[in-house]
Amino acid sequence: MSKRDEMMHYLNPLHVYCRLCRIFSKERALQLAIAYEFYFYRPWLGW
Repeated sequence: MSKRDEMMHYLNPLHVYCRLCRIFSKERALQLAIAYEFYFYRPWLGW
């Protein structure tokens, strides 16, 4: 597995959401995970 594949797995929005649920309410974690996906994860992938 390449470093990029490892990063893509670790930074996957679902994994981010699960980690955020430990800190915030599920609703707030979902909002933050969606924002993360659209503003950081997708542009990083080039979508």
